[in-house]
Amino acid sequence: MVGQPYSLLMEHGEEESAEELFRTVLREAEHDRPWKGEIRNRSRSGFEFWTELSLIPVRVSDSTLENFIHIGFDVSERKSVERYLASSQIFAKSLVESATVGLFVASSTGACIYVNPRWSERTGLVLEQAKCSGWLRAVHPDDLGFVERHASQE
Repeated sequence: MVGQPYSLLMEHGEEESAEELFRTVLREAEHDRPWKGEIRNRSRSGFEFWTELSLIPVRVSDSTLENFIHIGFDVSERKSVERYLASSQIFAKSLVESATVGLFVASSTGACIYVNPRWSERTGLVLEQAKCSGWLRAVHPDDLGFVERHASQE
């Protein structure tokens, strides 16, 4: 990498080209601010890896931008775990959303934080109506006293 332009090896995420990234870094350097971000790199053999990168501007005595201090850490494993968790969350959400039973999630204080579509169909309450203690409207009147006493117990 020494002596080679970063643009040969780097793609900055999906949304920003190497040229745009360099413009952003230079804009920050003009104000003596470091740039920090994550970039996707590609080795000469084509292997992709992610780097968390900090570029710190270095000025000479007449305040001319001389260079950058480059501090980078390989975050490929973390990015891989993030992708796995994101896909797992999408899968779990699709299961919950398509469940044939009504599902209700409450915080440790008993406040409603989620209901699936089937729960809404069965109770006639959408999430906005069920939030906080609004879900108690779906409890049968004979059970309401018991539920209110025990809903926020851990």
